[in-house]
Amino acid sequence: MTLLARLIRGQGLGENMGESMGEKFGETPGAAGSVVPEDVVAWALCHGVLPLVYEGLGVPRHADDGLNALRTALAELARTEAAADAIRAAACRDLLHGLHDAGLPVLVFKGSALAFSHYPRPDLRPRDDTDMLVEESQLTILDTTMRNMGYSKSPASGGRLISHQCLYTRIDGRGIHHNYDVHWRISNRHRYARLFTLTELLRRSRPIPAHPTHVRCPCPVDALLIAALHRATHRGTDRLVWLYDIHRLLAAMTDEELGELEERVAIKGLADECRAAIAGARHYFGRGTAPPAALSRGVRTIDIWLADLKALPSWRARLALLKEHAFPPADYMRRKGGADNRLILPIAYLTRGLRGSLKLFRRV
Repeated sequence: MTLLARLIRGQGLGENMGESMGEKFGETPGAAGSVVPEDVVAWALCHGVLPLVYEGLGVPRHADDGLNALRTALAELARTEAAADAIRAAACRDLLHGLHDAGLPVLVFKGSALAFSHYPRPDLRPRDDTDMLVEESQLTILDTTMRNMGYSKSPASGGRLISHQCLYTRIDGRGIHHNYDVHWRISNRHRYARLFTLTELLRRSRPIPAHPTHVRCPCPVDALLIAALHRATHRGTDRLVWLYDIHRLLAAMTDEELGELEERVAIKGLADECRAAIAGARHYFGRGTAPPAALSRGVRTIDIWLADLKALPSWRARLALLKEHAFPPADYMRRKGGADNRLILPIAYLTRGLRGSLKLFRRV
């Protein structure tokens, strides 16, 4: 990740690369020519920063600075992403118009909102889907509207407690996927799920640049808090793009907003999550502080589960959550697990249980 961060900042491959990505690529500090372009591309895709890396490389300062092969490897992918992003953005505006006409209040958040509000160009912030927050009571109207506009709902593991979101998708005539992750809670983790309501976030929201005025996104303070809790939810799969989101949010904040951030962190009880998120962002893009040691160790799956169980109000709800994890709907198991034969279905459930048990005490 250190190498990718340096490339994003446009600093090239200077000295003191440290461990991490540089060693994975088999390079020595200062030896730009030893970087394997294919490895950089693979890691940039994994961390969601390929267009940023390409942009950070910039124009070579002299005939061959040792990075031209990398520029060539990144160029076509970055341009393809930019073209696809423009098409997705136009389709997104059409969909949001349709939801507005149906009388549905919607908040666009996470990467899709930040791409327009905090990046020089939206294609510099890759995202697999557009995240939208809606009222749970409006899901039936939303489903009808989405289906009428050509979107289909993807199969999910089901359960009222296990998930507070669903995915709608459409593939257009060019083969481009248009994915919308519809949430009725801010997070699937019960520790965070009810920290924010749609009404609260809309009250402080702002218009999204380059979208109709009725399309709203969280204010910068709320956006950073959501980014911090989202990162905490995925501690085992930290991605550089999430840290860069936090870096850009912080860099654009006014003194007044920083004061509001401090107050709201205390109100929401997100001090640990924000401290860790800011430390991670500064480690790669700011003043070079080290990320907290606790996060580098990872967390156990069972600890995440226990925190969610503790957040639920009753033992009945806790047992229901465990049941939903262990026994998803049969239709989901058939579609996702290949258990088409009724005789194989019990084996699929057993296999799922064994695999889950093996992961409980593993640090991610």
